[in-house]
Amino acid sequence: MTKRTQPTKAKLNRMETERGAVFFREPTERELEVIRLVAAGYKNREAAEKMGISVKTVETHRANIMNKLALRNVVDLITYAIRKGIVVIEQD
Repeated sequence: MTKRTQPTKAKLNRMETERGAVFFREPTERELEVIRLVAAGYKNREAAEKMGISVKTVETHRANIMNKLALRNVVDLITYAIRKGIVVIEQD
């Protein structure tokens, strides 16, 4: 008998097409705001103050973003933000 494993949250949050392409759900406007602040170097507490929400809410948004986009760490998050044009790197 084969043991069935439960899919990870990341797998639950994506849809696979017949050709194998993977599409992730897009971040909400609030999640985009958190991404911008994280990419700008804000700590959770600082982001919470700037957004007028609790630190726990910022932490929840970050966890949702990471799960929704199947990202593993902040470097992945910032790379995603740059590639999608959510943040722009200014060149001197």
